[in-house]
Amino acid sequence: MSKNEQLNECLSQAYKLVGQKLELKEEKGSIKDILTSRLQDLELEPNKDEPKSSFVKHCLRLLISIQESLLNLCCHSKEESDKDFLGVRDLRLIHTLLEIVISWGFYPCLLPGVGLPLSKRVKSGYTNQEIFANDENEEQTKQISTKALHDLYDFVTPLVDLIAQSEKVPESKGYTTVASILMTRHLADLYAALLELAYVPVTEIRASVGDTVTLENELPMTPGHLLSSAKKEVGLPRKKRDKCARMFTWLFDRSDVQRAMESLMSLIGTSSLHPVPSWLRTICGRFLSRILLKPNGVAIVLEFTIGQVEQLQLTQLESISKLILSVPQQMTSIESYYSVITPQLLSLLQKETVSATTSQAVRFIIGRIITKHPKLGKTYLVDKIVDPLVSGWNQQEYDESNEDLMDRVILDEEALSDLLKTLHKLMIGGEPSPLMIQTCLSSSIPCLYHLYEFTVQSKSGLRETVLDLLLTYFRITTTADGVRELKRILLNKVDISGERIAYFAPGPSGGATLRLRRKPKALAKNDLPLNADVLVQFLENLGDLDLSGDIFVFLLNEYSSLQARKTDPTT
Repeated sequence: MSKNEQLNECLSQAYKLVGQKLELKEEKGSIKDILTSRLQDLELEPNKDEPKSSFVKHCLRLLISIQESLLNLCCHSKEESDKDFLGVRDLRLIHTLLEIVISWGFYPCLLPGVGLPLSKRVKSGYTNQEIFANDENEEQTKQISTKALHDLYDFVTPLVDLIAQSEKVPESKGYTTVASILMTRHLADLYAALLELAYVPVTEIRASVGDTVTLENELPMTPGHLLSSAKKEVGLPRKKRDKCARMFTWLFDRSDVQRAMESLMSLIGTSSLHPVPSWLRTICGRFLSRILLKPNGVAIVLEFTIGQVEQLQLTQLESISKLILSVPQQMTSIESYYSVITPQLLSLLQKETVSATTSQAVRFIIGRIITKHPKLGKTYLVDKIVDPLVSGWNQQEYDESNEDLMDRVILDEEALSDLLKTLHKLMIGGEPSPLMIQTCLSSSIPCLYHLYEFTVQSKSGLRETVLDLLLTYFRITTTADGVRELKRILLNKVDISGERIAYFAPGPSGGATLRLRRKPKALAKNDLPLNADVLVQFLENLGDLDLSGDIFVFLLNEYSSLQARKTDPTT
């Protein structure tokens, strides 16, 4: 039999089994009668007491056979342009087989609140919704039996093995297979089953008949009898539980990040029938945090949680911040975790194409990091933004490169503009706390003021951006701190002596660049490192009379002291 014939034979059996719509009608008898008849048509002997179980098991065997046939065809497909091996009817048959395995195999073995409600599933068209709805409306017990866990294990492990086999056949990636359908449409179902098998607490497992063995009174009580009278292990054996945990981790690591996120969130979403168990919420939360460690994990989480939201409330921002800043168990420290997520946050902050809500959430999260952990926030966020400007401005060695006759540019027009825009988003776009403003701007105030002076004199378009940053900083400082900052600007020895190596210069597009001098700049006796008119204009914009008065008195006292020293013959 050729490989195509093998696939067609499997699909033919699937059609006989589920190809005709399953309906509950009086003239057709009960659902058990219908299932028994379908199995007998395939010359199969169903379990008379549990025909539904026999039906599900044969559906599972058919899915495995179909997948094996598809993988054989993929391996021997000569042309990459070959069309998909499955037609529309074939796909509907496979979807129906999967629905039956999930709804009649998985669902009865899941605890209340675990997994997706049957009412939320997409039906294939071959099944009557009433059939599955009847199962969903049946009262679920608050505990699950050991037998049910073993049944669930027998249903889910072949499907995961089926996916694992597909991973070993790279040629199958370009085709629709049972494995690809499972990964796209039933990932949450697989997650739910594996998580229950691996992590369900013993307190939620009901002892099955035969879990305990009681000896007759007349038998002699020997050590062997004492051992046999002990309770058998409730639930799955430890080896199988550990295997399910490994299978879930393997499946999670190979899942599309967006689908993994959707599946985990759907499992912890509020159920209309039963509350989600706390142990399931905990495990799902742990793996949601792991998504953040993947490339673009922060963007994926934000897109999923707030992608369709037009306006965020404070409670939503707090919730998102808590989710993203919760340190996963596998991270050794907060610092190691921040080293992973902060580059992603900065990337989102600097992008022009992100939505307004995403930008708002990113600013809020960055603010939380800086407020809770100022040192880490400065190291991983603030310094990454402002260091090119601050370190360049404080350069202490003259440029000795011979590449060009002009002074070398160390921060070009685009880079400087982007840096200022990022700072402006962080400071002006949201509602930063005084601590956040202080942390972000304190190291860069002197060079920002000199840049402001340059933009005023050169009529650069950056003027308003730089002025906004300076005003934001000075308006949250005390008068004493404001005077101290102005002293740093006015009386810096490097500027007064003309030894400042870095300076701002015009850019090719009307912006500003930061250059390094090749040699010292000589200052005449009457030259000032600052433009007095620009300083007065800045103080007027600031509108702080106390600050202006204090700095004026300070300068007046300094001037008087200098004059006194000039006229004192002893000096």
